[in-house]
Amino acid sequence: MTIACKLTLNSQVLYPELPIDRTALIQGTVLDLQNGNSRFYHRKTRYAWTMTIADVDETTRGTWETAAATSASVTFIDERSTSYTCRVTDVSTSLSRTTPAVAGGTNTTGPGFYDLSVSIEQIQ
Repeated sequence: MTIACKLTLNSQVLYPELPIDRTALIQGTVLDLQNGNSRFYHRKTRYAWTMTIADVDETTRGTWETAAATSASVTFIDERSTSYTCRVTDVSTSLSRTTPAVAGGTNTTGPGFYDLSVSIEQIQ
C-alpha cells in the first residue's frame, strides 16, 4: 500500500514529504464553578499541519506565498485519505538548488528550486 498525502491549491497539486507534523487545536469554554472548581466544555477539535515540499520551482513558490498572504483555502488529503478544507497560515522557503542557464555550464543564473515549509490550519 502506498501512503501519500496531497495538498491542492486551485490546479496545483503538491505531495509533501513524510512525516508531517500534526497539532490538535482544541476549542471550548472554561467555566469557574461556585465551589472553586473549573469545568471545560469541549466544542470542537481542529487540526493544524506543518509539512515540507522539496524542489518546487519559482512559480509554485510565488503561488504558495500569495496563498499565505491572502489566507487562501486549500484542500489537504492526509495519509488516511481524509480530506480537509484548510487555510494557508505560513510559508517559508529556502533555496535548495539552481540549474545552470546553459546546459553543462557552471553559472547559477538559471531557475531556482526551493524547499517549501507550509503551515495550514483546518477550517470548520
